[in-house]
Amino acid sequence: MTEPSPNTATPSPAWQMSACLDILNDIQEQIRFADSKAGFIAVFNVLLFGFVASHTDKLRTLCSGKELGTGFVVLALVLVGTYVVSMVTTFALVVSCVISRFGGRAQQGRVFFAHIAAQYGKNHKRYTQDLGAMTNAEWLEELGAQVVEVSRLAIMKHTYVRRAACCTLFSVLLWVGSLVTMVSIFWMQAP
Repeated sequence: MTEPSPNTATPSPAWQMSACLDILNDIQEQIRFADSKAGFIAVFNVLLFGFVASHTDKLRTLCSGKELGTGFVVLALVLVGTYVVSMVTTFALVVSCVISRFGGRAQQGRVFFAHIAAQYGKNHKRYTQDLGAMTNAEWLEELGAQVVEVSRLAIMKHTYVRRAACCTLFSVLLWVGSLVTMVSIFWMQAP
């Protein structure tokens, strides 16, 4: 571990606050990116599900005849059922990603909107007085707490998106397997 050199100056408080604001902005951009990816995953899954839903009559026809006992029909039903479960799991992960979180774990502060509303209500005068009385060290602590909390939220959102993407990949494989199985059944039934 290297020790700081004795002639290294500590950055000014203004620079430190500016750095915290830049870091906070970058992390918030990562949160928006995770939410955008979650939206893409949701739309992609809706398109896949729309195709399956528009062909349920064909699946019902397969199940209503004497062919129900065939291995391909059972395989098709298992694949479609597993696909639906995987798709629902994906949507649960996507919703978990985009659901609002209001910093319940963070210390009460003066820079997060939920804490400001809870502490000050509509008393903007008291809020501006409290801000005006803050020292540079207090500002830095407030911003640092916000950076840590937003970082935790960004990691959580990206974790949900990663899991939703993996479920989507699994769903696509099940979707393709279901499609191939159903097409094979129809070809075998063709005169």
